[in-house]
Amino acid sequence: MELFGYSVILLLSTVLCWGLPGRINIGGVFEFDDAESEAVFRVAIDRLNRDESLLKTSRIITMVERIYSDDSFKASEICCGLLGKGVAAVFGRLPELVSMHMQSICDSLEVPFIDSRWDYWLKRDHLSINLYPHPNVLSSAFIHLINIWGWRDFFLVYEEDEAIVRMKEFLIEGEKALKEHLDVETEKSENKDPKWKIRMYQFNRTSSFRDTFWQIKRAVKLNKKLNYHIVLDVSRKNLYTALKAAQQVGMMTEDQKYLIVSLDLHTIDMEDFQHTKANITSFRLVQDEMPDFQNIMLEVNHRLSQRSHEPLKTLKTEAALIYDSVLLLSDALEQMNQAKNITSIPPVSCNSMNKGIDGTSLINFMK
Repeated sequence: MELFGYSVILLLSTVLCWGLPGRINIGGVFEFDDAESEAVFRVAIDRLNRDESLLKTSRIITMVERIYSDDSFKASEICCGLLGKGVAAVFGRLPELVSMHMQSICDSLEVPFIDSRWDYWLKRDHLSINLYPHPNVLSSAFIHLINIWGWRDFFLVYEEDEAIVRMKEFLIEGEKALKEHLDVETEKSENKDPKWKIRMYQFNRTSSFRDTFWQIKRAVKLNKKLNYHIVLDVSRKNLYTALKAAQQVGMMTEDQKYLIVSLDLHTIDMEDFQHTKANITSFRLVQDEMPDFQNIMLEVNHRLSQRSHEPLKTLKTEAALIYDSVLLLSDALEQMNQAKNITSIPPVSCNSMNKGIDGTSLINFMK
């Protein structure tokens, strides 16, 4: 009996002595002009290495590569190069086609690919994870908010064609939800329309945003409406310009209510709109009021200054999610270390198609 007891103690000691490799390589691939995302990635790794409570026996080594937009051939070369160095995971915030290409390679070789961009695909690769809210999740949030507000008649104003894809579930599910909500009223009166009345306008690439807002304003006058609502789907880089155009045509009064689709409204200087009476609402993920956020920004801006980049006041959503992704990876590594003995993370070859040995376990712990 005593021998059995000693055996248990020895076994437990062996488990507790398991340790991750002293060096863990992590790949990062970013566009040349996306200094913000790269800086956040590097700062997240730096802070992780300094935190003695995390990955105590290991040091994370960053292997960063830069790429020009939409260069899928170079993306394949870079991805295979990183995998050949034995990386535990590859981080990227890249254009859609390039990102999908790299995800496919990593998935085939069973190495996690971690993304943080908006992605409309309903199904993501087995070994990829994306912290950006899924379109269905955002659609549900928009639907819930619009139902709370009681909107039944509104404009959907968008910039790019992909907005229709982004808002597809919102349109379908929102209409269905409101139909169910109004079924009782519909039974009482055949004249009631149970569906949302959505009028769609797309900004013309060859004209100014003002022209489209003038069209909306004329349509409102024809319908003799006083109060009207606008769902505005515009890229972050053009969001200020679009809001300014609305202000210039007199559509920033108490008669307008805006729901902004972008999760980056917090990065826009809203000083010009502070004294307007329009209601401008958006969802937000970045919590820059958190105590440690300003310390993170100091380190990010220090990194950016080395590339002659203007300092930032806050982070775009996709960049902030990179920071969270790094912390999620470190937590997954700790959990995996408790479950199995990881002595090394071997290189993977795109030519021989030998697969990673712990990628599936790691991604499962992350999910």
